[in-house]
Order: sequence, then C-alpha cells, then structure tokens
Amino acid sequence: MLKRIFIFLTIFVLLGVITPARATLYDDLKKNLDDQERLKGLIDDAQRKQKTLASQISYMDNQISLTQLQIEEAKTKIRQAESQIEQLKGDIGSLSEKVMRLDESLTQLSSISAQRVRTSHEASFIQPFEFFLDNEGFGNLINKYHYLSVVRGEDIRLLKQMKETQTNYNDQKQVLSDKKTQVENLKADVTTEKANLEYRQTALADQKKDKEYLMKVTKNNEASYQQLLTQIQNEFKSIQNALSSTGIKIGPVKKGDQIALEGNHGCVFPAPTPSNPTAGSHLHFGVRVNGVAVDPMKYLKSGNLGWPEVNPIITQGFGENYSMYMRLFGIPGHDALDMTGGYGTPIFAAADGDAELYTDGGCGSGPGKGIIIDHGNGMKTIYWHIQ
Repeated sequence: MLKRIFIFLTIFVLLGVITPARATLYDDLKKNLDDQERLKGLIDDAQRKQKTLASQISYMDNQISLTQLQIEEAKTKIRQAESQIEQLKGDIGSLSEKVMRLDESLTQLSSISAQRVRTSHEASFIQPFEFFLDNEGFGNLINKYHYLSVVRGEDIRLLKQMKETQTNYNDQKQVLSDKKTQVENLKADVTTEKANLEYRQTALADQKKDKEYLMKVTKNNEASYQQLLTQIQNEFKSIQNALSSTGIKIGPVKKGDQIALEGNHGCVFPAPTPSNPTAGSHLHFGVRVNGVAVDPMKYLKSGNLGWPEVNPIITQGFGENYSMYMRLFGIPGHDALDMTGGYGTPIFAAADGDAELYTDGGCGSGPGKGIIIDHGNGMKTIYWHIQ
C-alpha cells in the first residue's frame, strides 16, 4: 500500500499541480515574452530606417518598453521561484516526517523480526523423541508442527513487509534529497533574477534620461537633431582617425601642466554663430586603455588622474545616450566625459606623458583640434575641442 501511495505521489509531483495563481504567472510570462519579441522586431526595423528625430524617439520608446517588459519578466520569475520554494518547503516538511516514521517503522520491524527469528529457532529445535515423551502424546506433535508452519509464514510476511518498508524509505529519502536540491537551485535562480532586475532598473533609468537629454538639446526639432547627429558622427570619426595616426609632437608634459584652453573648434552642438561665437564650448575628455574606451570618472575619483579642468560642469557622462551611440557606432553610449568651465577655461594634463596635437577637416567653427597624451602602459587621455 505504501509503495502504491509513493508511486502516485511521485507522479503527482512530476506532473505538477498548477494552481490558478501559478497559471496566471505562467500566462503573464508567456505574454511578456511574446511582447518582447514584437518590440525587438520594431527596434531592428528602426535600426535600418533613416536616422531622423522621429525614428530615434521611436527607437528609444521601444527600448524603454522592452526594458520595462524585461523588468516585469524578472519580477515574475522571482515570484514563480519563491512560490515554488514555499511549496517545496512544505513538501520537504511532510517528507521529513514520513521518512522519520518509516525509519521508526523499519527499526521496529527489525526488532520484531530478530525476536521472531529467535523464537522460531527455539521452537524448531525439538528432538523427535520429545514429542513421544510429551504428556499430550502424539497429537501434540501435529499441533506443534502446524504452529511452526504458521510462524514461518508470518516470518516470510514480516520479511516482505520489511523489504517494502526499506524500499519506500530509500525512495522517500531520494525524493527528499531531490527536493532540497531543487530549493537550492531555485534560490540561485532568485539571486540571478534579482541581479537582472537591478541591472534592468538601472538601464531603464538611463534610457529615460537619454530620451530627456535628446528632447532637451533638440527641443523636438528635426534640424537640431540632424546637427547633433553630424556633430557626434564627425567628433567620433576625428578622434578615431587621430588615435590611428601621428600628430604634431608637443613633447613631455607633467601632471597638472596647462596644455590648452577650452574651445569649440570642429563639430560642436550647438554650433557657433556670429551672434554667439562661443556656443558649443566644451571639453571632450576621454581615457583609453589598450585601445578601449573606459570611464574616466573612476580614475579621476581615485586620484590616478587629475581633473583636466577646475570644478567643471559635466554635461554628458560616460555611457550616456546609449541608444544613440549604439545606433550610430555600435558602442554602448558616450565614450568619454563632456565637461565645461566656459570658453577659454585652462585645460591641464591629467598625468605625466608625451603629448601630440591633432587637427582634422572640421566643421562649424573650423578645423577640429585636440591633444592626445600617451602615458605609457597602454593608457592615453584625449582632450578634444580645444582652442
């Protein structure tokens, strides 16, 4: 009977019982994933379309919606896993009690079996002549023989019961062990999904900030957007060209040496005009390690690099405007720090190194100008839009 019950329970667990609450979570997750696929398709379409302000806003909106869905997906997975953990904890409690009872039954059956073996052995150890000397005579021989047959039958039944109990005990212990492993795996899943959730929430905040930045600088104007697009593309190309070529050697510089003044040469946004010749003034400050753009802020905060300007205002951080830079160049956001202390603000070397001056074809307010300092050990710092 116990074995049949165990088999039934095992099938029950394997098939699973989907409660209405869990069914709702499953349906929500399925719809969520379907919606994610639809948005990914729209984002891919936007990548191929002509780059206009409308297409960029649509791209950003779809990215935001996708991230929101991914946040809900992570939350749903966390709720699912936590629900399963609670259910498994209940199952483990029940199974632990069952295993304990089976263990007690097994001990008791073993004790009974040992006692019966001794009794059976003693009862069977009777010399034949003792039956004839018995006061009851030969008739009692038949009764004792029948008794021994019954005892042996009971012993066989007892041994069979012990075997079934032992099998159930081992099976239940394995199920208990499996459920404990499931709980640990689910806990690991929860930890992973919580990390995903935190990452997505940070990404969502950044995406919303990127959209706000775009709307602010372009004022929802297509001409302004195209000007911004041109500035970003030309700035990126000019710096990439400079990094792959040789400039005019300035020579060794020390940390804190003044190397230039903040300007707006080259492609800047907004572009300078006769009525506002200092418009777009800022310093594009980048750090490259072994050719890879890294966040300058961690080096500035640690003191490994000195600030290139005194108390500047940061106008665009490293990694910001992810969507735009990913669409334009396939890189995860702005690859430097944009800062300003105002047109003509002194610019200082962030560390000791060898400096070179670069110029390009430029646009807006003339040729682009910048300085790149090689600090050795694969590190370079970039100072762009100088006078």
